[in-house]
Amino acid sequence: MGTGRASIAVVAIILLVGCVYAPSLSFVSGPHIFLDDMIRDAPVVIIGKVLRQEGVGPIRISYRLVRVTLDVENVIRGELGRRRVPIYFYTPWGTVSGEINSLRTGKRYVHFLMWDKGGLRAVRDVVRTSIRIYSGRHVRLPLTPDRPLAERLAMLLFVPGAELDPDEFSAGLSDASAMGWNELGRFRTAQLLRGLLRNEHQQVRIAACEELSRLYPSMQGCWETVDFGDGSLLRSRYGVIGPQVYRKAYRNWVERTRDEQAWWRLAPKRYEAREILDELKLLTMSDDPGVRRRFCQLLKEKFPNEPGCELTPGVK
Repeated sequence: MGTGRASIAVVAIILLVGCVYAPSLSFVSGPHIFLDDMIRDAPVVIIGKVLRQEGVGPIRISYRLVRVTLDVENVIRGELGRRRVPIYFYTPWGTVSGEINSLRTGKRYVHFLMWDKGGLRAVRDVVRTSIRIYSGRHVRLPLTPDRPLAERLAMLLFVPGAELDPDEFSAGLSDASAMGWNELGRFRTAQLLRGLLRNEHQQVRIAACEELSRLYPSMQGCWETVDFGDGSLLRSRYGVIGPQVYRKAYRNWVERTRDEQAWWRLAPKRYEAREILDELKLLTMSDDPGVRRRFCQLLKEKFPNEPGCELTPGVK
């Protein structure tokens, strides 16, 4: 799915010596599967930490069935009677590229599963049907159960939980941001990243500032407040995009925000209808006080009942 790495080598599978039970499962093929498809098709959704992985049964047409033993930490949908369960999926036998369902032992994931012959298996074989959780252990999902599951899972990626590894959480913020843009919108994603600027861990604060800088041309001000020390905690991704790209994005942003009324007239051509309010609220978060003031006034003019901007000087 869209929140995974661009290229992933298939997990190295540990072969057991001796006979290992291999259920007779059919191959469930299909193209790349999206989060909405997984949520729709999975009668069982759990968060579990990978304890063990092993290839079971013979290799068939370059695919092998994998059994993954999970320590179940959270049952989101369905019922399980045990804390430790095996799940199954077919994966290519060898090294491949792409969004395949590779897992890392010792890491936690959201797994989208279905029952088959009395056991649990991924809703599709080969393609990724899991979401890596970098934010630690959670007893429950954020938000209330009446909210869409995709929204609650996206929020989970930004909320530090128990057993948090700050380095791992920092590394996972790029995946969290991608899923956030899809499921929460650009404005809420920016809010969540800004909230992490106050996190107790320095590496998390730095990574949040990097994500804001990478994704939002108007939000570079965090570098004036975040203590990045000797620079050793800066993640390499901050230097991936050349400075000229940042300059061009910033120039375009400045040009678009000179006149708030012109911005409003052109907004329907630039954004989908459901995105316009989010984009307007993003501009009320700008580091530039003039932009912030002008677009707060526009927000109050066009959406008088929308909260926000109460603390912005000069806006009444």
